[in-house]
Amino acid sequence: FFYVRDAFVTVVILFAIFTLAFFFVLKSSELKKSPIFALSKPVLLISNLVIMSGMLSGLDSLQNQLFSLNASYPVLSGAFLVLSNVVLVFGVKGVERVNFILVPVMIAFIALVTLASGVGGYGGSRNVSPINMLSYCGLNVFTSVALFNDAGRNKSAVTDFAAAALSSAVLCALIYLILSSVTLAGRTVAYSDVPLLSLSQNVDRASAPFAICLIFGIFTTLLSSHYPLFYLVENPRYKVAYRLLLSAAALAVSRLGFYNIVSFVYPAIGLFGALEILFIAVSTTIFRRRRLTRTSPPQERKV
Repeated sequence: FFYVRDAFVTVVILFAIFTLAFFFVLKSSELKKSPIFALSKPVLLISNLVIMSGMLSGLDSLQNQLFSLNASYPVLSGAFLVLSNVVLVFGVKGVERVNFILVPVMIAFIALVTLASGVGGYGGSRNVSPINMLSYCGLNVFTSVALFNDAGRNKSAVTDFAAAALSSAVLCALIYLILSSVTLAGRTVAYSDVPLLSLSQNVDRASAPFAICLIFGIFTTLLSSHYPLFYLVENPRYKVAYRLLLSAAALAVSRLGFYNIVSFVYPAIGLFGALEILFIAVSTTIFRRRRLTRTSPPQERKV
């Protein structure tokens, strides 16, 4: 999304966009009631299937790089797909617990590897890409909208805003570190299937533990994209068969390959998602429907 772009300016703008978008999705009680959301729900579900498949394909790429096991055999992706189904049985609480354990480890290892590899100043050329920013933000928020909206329910505005701002700050700090270090490493690293894994191979004894960290990152993204699809069918009679078919479909789409999915499909989904979130935010806040008020006193009832 941001290779050869100005890392510093990019993350400053992204921080503002992400904070507002996360806060809106966490706090909005009108989001799922919006006609725009209802109309775009099929696109959301298809997008989540693509993201889910992308993560499975990423696991296959890691499997090939780490164990020299052909990516055509979905061993690692199949194992984590089963694990994802197990975690999601526990709903949003299951996803929250997994993230609470894994995310701090991921943040620590990404910071370690990128700082050890070198951070190249602002990184890249002195320009930014507004379209790519919107697309990246839209991809992350749009495909996780159901999970975030459920997670923010029944929490105060202060709690939701603090969560949005803190999450955005951490995310943007990591984007800066990754973009700067990958830019400094050059095109060979930037255009590899998993650039961070290639980067970690330049740091002494870091590639194996960092590979585990990447698996954690892929798994948490897999959970968030799998979540709305997992709960699409609630009928006890059909949901087991549906979830098996869903898993098979995600594995089938993952055969497109990680690089192809990330390079060509993700940006299109992201741009669509950004526009939808923007339209819903405007329609549910600025043009919010107001309850009609009486203009005349109520008539007394005769007994």
